[in-house]
Amino acid sequence: MTERGPVDLIHLVDEENSVVVRVAGPAFAVSPWDGCLEVDIVVTSEFAKGHLAGVCLLPEDLDDWAEALELLAVGQPAHWMDDGRNPEIRITPKGPYPPAVRSSTRSRWW
Repeated sequence: MTERGPVDLIHLVDEENSVVVRVAGPAFAVSPWDGCLEVDIVVTSEFAKGHLAGVCLLPEDLDDWAEALELLAVGQPAHWMDDGRNPEIRITPKGPYPPAVRSSTRSRWW
């Protein structure tokens, strides 16, 4: 989260569907969630819209996302949050060109 508000960690969109993982800010809870980031996940398709609030990211989740971005940058598939604690995200690039990948430093959210 920045001074301006929530930050989109992931924003995938095509003509009909979108997935947004938005860092809402630090989680204000008791242990074991101290030091976590509260995240909202919004999935929209042509026929449905879903919103999952209260997902918690640990600092190591951001490290894992950085590794996933490195794989995607060279056209490899990536899995993120596949530990059973949060919804798993799988991205498989298709076509001859790797996707454009932007990354932000962790300090943006801390």
